Amino acid sequence: MQNQHPAAKFFSSRHPISKFVEISFLGVSENILTASVVASSAFVDDPQIGRLHSGFCTLVLDTVMGGTVMGEIGEIRPIATVELTTRHRRRPIAGEKLLCRSKFEGQHNEMAHLSSQIIVEATGETLSTATAVFMLGTRAEPLGPRV
Repeated sequence: MQNQHPAAKFFSSRHPISKFVEISFLGVSENILTASVVASSAFVDDPQIGRLHSGFCTLVLDTVMGGTVMGEIGEIRPIATVELTTRHRRRPIAGEKLLCRSKFEGQHNEMAHLSSQIIVEATGETLSTATAVFMLGTRAEPLGPRV
């Protein structure tokens, strides 16, 4: 039996946001983790056109980059986002199929540096981009028992 990638566990149905956001681990190639995401109707801020609040993309970017960190360190352990910069070009529409690609840029002094983007699966249009820094080994309750 092959071991499950830590990001796949992190995005599992037991993750707290999975109640509202569907994120599926697709794989890692050349330090880039790819996840499939469906634009959730739980985040609609304009019901007439089904447009989502920009917070949806921010949440997805942060979550996928967190999963990327878990994969790079090889285990699920406490981490914390200490810096997150996002740029949104367009908000997704409910039901849109998206891909989130996250790249591990490196680690220094227990700080992991990442970049990420959300694109529309069908067209390749970039909706949002982000950079982030995660602190490794925080003192929060480990995710292990919860995921």
